[in-house]
Amino acid sequence: MRPRRLTTMCRSRWSRQFSSFSACPAMSCGAGARRAPTWQTAELEPWLDAKYRFSVHAAPVICPAHLATIDMPAVMAAIRCPVVVLHGETWLGSLPTTAELDTLRSLVPDVEIIAIRGAGHDVRRDQPDNYPHALRAVLVGLMSN
Repeated sequence: MRPRRLTTMCRSRWSRQFSSFSACPAMSCGAGARRAPTWQTAELEPWLDAKYRFSVHAAPVICPAHLATIDMPAVMAAIRCPVVVLHGETWLGSLPTTAELDTLRSLVPDVEIIAIRGAGHDVRRDQPDNYPHALRAVLVGLMSN
């Protein structure tokens, strides 16, 4: 696929994704609270603000079709520092699948993968009580090595 076509396709996809947000921030915050009932109220406005600030011009960089052009196994195999993945549960919207995590384990020798129960895509917001404990344990472990 030609780069220009890829860019147009990615921008179109992200425009549709973010057009679902209301022009009224109060209505969008209410919708966000219904979608993520475990999030603290103080978290909804920054989350929504980030959605309004998103530029479709950045979409080609994070579009799956663009990412498919990068040799990710080679990139991951070149990592030479500790890697920590804190992830939620796939059925709640967490992105890495078991197969993807297994691939990561095979490519990055120094990876620690920690599942946070009850969290979806945004572990920090979905499990605000469990996230700091998991992160602290990881940091203490890294400092003791």
